[in-house]
Amino acid sequence: MNLGEFSSFSLMHAVVVFVITAASVALIRHAHRRPERRHVIRRMLAVAFVAVQIAYHAYWLGVRGEVRTSLPLHLCDIAGLVAAAAFIFPTRLLRTLLYFWGFSLSSLAFVIPVLDRGPATMEFWMFWLSHWVIVGGAVYLVAVEGFRPTGRSLALAIAITIGYGLLMV
Repeated sequence: MNLGEFSSFSLMHAVVVFVITAASVALIRHAHRRPERRHVIRRMLAVAFVAVQIAYHAYWLGVRGEVRTSLPLHLCDIAGLVAAAAFIFPTRLLRTLLYFWGFSLSSLAFVIPVLDRGPATMEFWMFWLSHWVIVGGAVYLVAVEGFRPTGRSLALAIAITIGYGLLMV
C-alpha cells in the first residue's frame, strides 16, 4: 500500500470513513452520557473547528503558496467556516446552513472524495479533517443538540446557496 496515494473505494477509503464514523459516534455518546458538560464539549468543538480552519487555509496559502486554493471560494471552504461559527455563535441561520451544507453537499466527500493523495501527505489530512468538521458538526447538531430545520430553513439555505453560487460565477 502506497501511503502517498489515495483512491476512492479502496481499503484506505473504507478505513478513513470507519475511523471518522467511530470517532463521531464516540463523541456523540460521550455528550449524551454527560449532558451537564455539553457546553464544555461545544466550546471544545468550536476551538477544534477554528483550529482546523486556520490550519487548512494557512497550509494552502502559507505552505503551498496557492492563492486559488487557499481562498475560501469552494462551498466546502465556506461550510467549514460556517461550522466553526455555528459552534461559537449558535444562531438559527448558521445552524441551518451547517445542517444543509453538511448533510447535502459536504457528505459527498465521504462517498466520492476528490482526493488522490494518501496519508503521507498533508493534503490527505486537510481534506478529511475539513470535511469532518462540516459533516460531523451537522451530525452533532442533530444527534446531541436536537436541531431540526423547518421548511423556511430549507428555503433560506437554498436562497443563500444560490446567491453564493451566483457570486462565484
